[in-house]
Amino acid sequence: MDTRPSTPPSIHRRDGDAGALVILRDGHRLGELLCAARAPGVVALNHTEVDQSLRGSGAARQPVQAAVTWARAQNARLVPRCGHLGAVPARTPNWQDVLQA
Repeated sequence: MDTRPSTPPSIHRRDGDAGALVILRDGHRLGELLCAARAPGVVALNHTEVDQSLRGSGAARQPVQAAVTWARAQNARLVPRCGHLGAVPARTPNWQDVLQA
C-alpha cells in the first residue's frame, strides 16, 4: 500500500535569526533545512532532514533551492555546514554564486 501523501511538498519559512525551510505535504512535516544568520548577509545551512518516505527522491534539494533563491534576492551568501550540504557545491555548479566555503 502506498502511504505517501498525494499533494506535492511546499516550502515554508520560519522567520528570525534561526529558522527552517520546511517541506510540508498534506499538512505534515516531511523534512526541513535548519538555518541561522551568522553575520549580515551570511546564513549558515546547518542541517537537512527528510522523512524516510522521501529519501532518494531529491526532496532535500527543494528547501536548499528555496534558500538559494532567497539568497540571490537578498544578495546574501549561504554557508553549508552539514555533511549532506558539504557536497552540494560540487554537484550543483549553478548555485556557486551564493555559496560560501
